[in-house]
Amino acid sequence: MTSQEQPPRGSGTEEGAPDPRADRREQRRALVGQGLNAAQAAATIGPVLADKGNQDSFLALIRSGESASSAAAALGITRAAVYQYRDRDSRFAGALQKAMTEGQKARKAQRQAEREAERRSSSGWDYETVSRETGLSVATLRSYKSTGHMPPPDDPAGPSWLPETIRAWRENRPGQGYRSDLNG
Repeated sequence: MTSQEQPPRGSGTEEGAPDPRADRREQRRALVGQGLNAAQAAATIGPVLADKGNQDSFLALIRSGESASSAAAALGITRAAVYQYRDRDSRFAGALQKAMTEGQKARKAQRQAEREAERRSSSGWDYETVSRETGLSVATLRSYKSTGHMPPPDDPAGPSWLPETIRAWRENRPGQGYRSDLNG
């Protein structure tokens, strides 16, 4: 068969079986074009999730925090096909529920980490700010930091301290003339 005589993509092999390399989205569009709704088209394409490797890939995406729609799209199927398969396979339904719970936790942890990073980046105090807040010179603060007489920076790259770190240190540090050699 020459390149001009090759069957169009997705039309099948010589035995009449569907071409396994055909894009599922193209197949689904063709079925929808024949009058099937999206859910019927997804069910007609075949049980993509019956393959254990596809299930594992899908569930890994869900556990990482992806939505069911985006995880399904990664496999070339619809979210409706996922839920139809879930309704038919109780083992997959249990694994999907567990993966969704883990995915929710992953998304929550990611949001918390992003909020904390934003809070730290927007509210860190540098030496000059700490100096204004405490009344100590920048040189004194640098000396205190190098000798361990002030808390380590919350962001060592800055260095910067969170306001609550400096306030707690200021409230609990010994005052001028404190004799640590006599008082411990």
